[in-house]
Amino acid sequence: MGCPCGQPTGSFVLLGLRVSHQGRPLKAVLFDLDDTLLQDQPWVEEAMLLACEPAGSVGVAPAMLSRAIREQARSLWGASSTYPYCSRVGISSWEGLVSDTPGPGTEAGALAAWLPEYRRLAWEGALASLDVDDTVMARSLSERYRRIRRSRYRLLDGAVPILDGLRGGPGPRLGLVTNGPSDLQHEKIDSTGIRDRFQIVLVSGDLGTGKPDPAIFDRAVATLGVWSGSAIMVGDSLDRDIAGARAAGLTTLWISHGARLPAGAIVPDLVVSDLPAAAEAIHGWLAA
Repeated sequence: MGCPCGQPTGSFVLLGLRVSHQGRPLKAVLFDLDDTLLQDQPWVEEAMLLACEPAGSVGVAPAMLSRAIREQARSLWGASSTYPYCSRVGISSWEGLVSDTPGPGTEAGALAAWLPEYRRLAWEGALASLDVDDTVMARSLSERYRRIRRSRYRLLDGAVPILDGLRGGPGPRLGLVTNGPSDLQHEKIDSTGIRDRFQIVLVSGDLGTGKPDPAIFDRAVATLGVWSGSAIMVGDSLDRDIAGARAAGLTTLWISHGARLPAGAIVPDLVVSDLPAAAEAIHGWLAA
């Protein structure tokens, strides 16, 4: 399979940037999880709208409450004493509305202890901002969202065949490097049945640090027994996946999902629109 940009095997040219892999055998492929292999953000938003439906009984439209809970959650999250830890590990305010056990260690323990209060304040505050004072409804909606959010994890189309097409035999070693709370990320990995596709799975909540810290990429390639120049990171986040992997010396492949590269953003080595195109680019390198 050739390079998707139509250039001779041995180099890729995208965004006017030539990335030569001549003499650089591809030994490892690292994948991000959320919105790279697994549909995450669209389901987060859909689950929230579904969770907010009972608020219609008090005259609150689900879309209005969804916006309100987003604002309340972000405000509380950013003002919390646990925010520096969450920022370092890559745990978002939306994940805090669902997670119970974000990870091991003192900082994660402090976050876990605060999460029930955080959820109460977020939901009560969201309803109050819409002139609804109902602590019972707030608690019910909080639990409803957690239940709905964790009821379904869906891989992006083609994820399993793509992983199966890369692993095994003389193919590259595969790793999964994902930010997020330990309980949610492992739940996603296990419920979708993809854990055994990878030689290594690294979850930031388990480690106390996350992307874009180069250390997590260094750990991945060291554990896989390869050098960074023979590995590629595939992800949808320029700030976390691409910047971190570039700093660690890996080749980077950005899945844009149709978005344009923002002005001033770090430039990935490769840009593709979706996961199947990413697989084609990887196979092009393997065939060189």
